[in-house]
Amino acid sequence: MNSICERVIDLAKRQLGYKEEGNNKTKYSRFFDVEAWQWFNTKKQGAEWCAIFVCWLFAQNETLGQKQALSFLGCPQPKDNCAAGVPFLFDYLKNKGYKVDKAKGQPGDIIVLNNKKHVGIIEKIEDGYYITIEGNKGNYVAHGSYKISSSYITGIFHPAWENAHFFQTPTTAPAKPDDKEQVYINLAKKCIQGFYGNGLIRKKRINSLGYGDIYSKVQNYVNLILAGKVK
Repeated sequence: MNSICERVIDLAKRQLGYKEEGNNKTKYSRFFDVEAWQWFNTKKQGAEWCAIFVCWLFAQNETLGQKQALSFLGCPQPKDNCAAGVPFLFDYLKNKGYKVDKAKGQPGDIIVLNNKKHVGIIEKIEDGYYITIEGNKGNYVAHGSYKISSSYITGIFHPAWENAHFFQTPTTAPAKPDDKEQVYINLAKKCIQGFYGNGLIRKKRINSLGYGDIYSKVQNYVNLILAGKVK
């Protein structure tokens, strides 16, 4: 098995048991709303998150990193144009040429289920069943089990692992995800793009992301960016 594939599976296994915070709010969506802000076309906190979970696995620095994962999963250019619904992910992966016979799934493959309504990854094959790891399965990251011949399986996609490489931290590394200033800057850029609305609506949405009462700090960076003082 490819070593990057192994890392993706290992990362998924370490997420087992994670429960959403309620109303489809998760750390996976927060990652894309705040840190990987140039990925999806709209903010995703509160959206169904099974496909978001799969994208998150590939976008982490211990696997592919954000930029490589975007291309690897077939998300369209320009930036900020990737959709998070399962039907969209199905099409992205199909257009990459990853689709394989449903009976030939392998560990690490992406498995689309229930007529493109759900998605996960295959952890292993056992006694004629695909054992999967799925986000938003009863509000948890949890295992699934599907007979290989099941009509519940809509499609299986085998990524081109041989074309992938481990994420390499640049010589001049960007701020770490826990760097609060970088979080404020990323959120400010999303505000400028119109992702969080204006006025009180913007304030409420920013302060509901799970970082506390940070609206004034984010708005300050909005002003600095618009003034050309921060890139």
